[in-house]
Amino acid sequence: MYRRIVKLYPDDEMILIGESAGALIILSIMQLINLKEAKKPKLIVLISPWLDITLSNYDIKDFVEDDKILSVERFKGIEAYETKDGKVVPPIAYLYSEKINIYAGTHDILYPDMHLFESINPNIDMHVFQGCPHVFPLLPMKQSSIVHESIIKHIENL
Repeated sequence: MYRRIVKLYPDDEMILIGESAGALIILSIMQLINLKEAKKPKLIVLISPWLDITLSNYDIKDFVEDDKILSVERFKGIEAYETKDGKVVPPIAYLYSEKINIYAGTHDILYPDMHLFESINPNIDMHVFQGCPHVFPLLPMKQSSIVHESIIKHIENL
């Protein structure tokens, strides 16, 4: 789909914004873009990204009680996706060269993976909001407007 959009609009700059599983898809697409040396998006914004489908990070247990939206139980039975060529790896294990903007809340079971992802990838610009839940920028919270304004500024600065 991305290749088709770039082909239809070759002179336009692309912006990829995704939340949770959508962010996981964007990061998988970025691996394919890098592999195929395709035109890269100008901006990547991830909100509460799901980075490891296995949720195997030991520190997740410390966030279960505070997370009122997600639960590890909801993810049981979901298995890692397979790719046709086996060249796409879980985003948590991939080194991205692109700048990636992440908006994270500390009351999210996915936060430990976001923190790990940031420590592995040098081009992460992570904005952490204390006490905020999973995908909080989509909720009616005062912190949401801070995120919205930040994303708008990123777009305006392209």
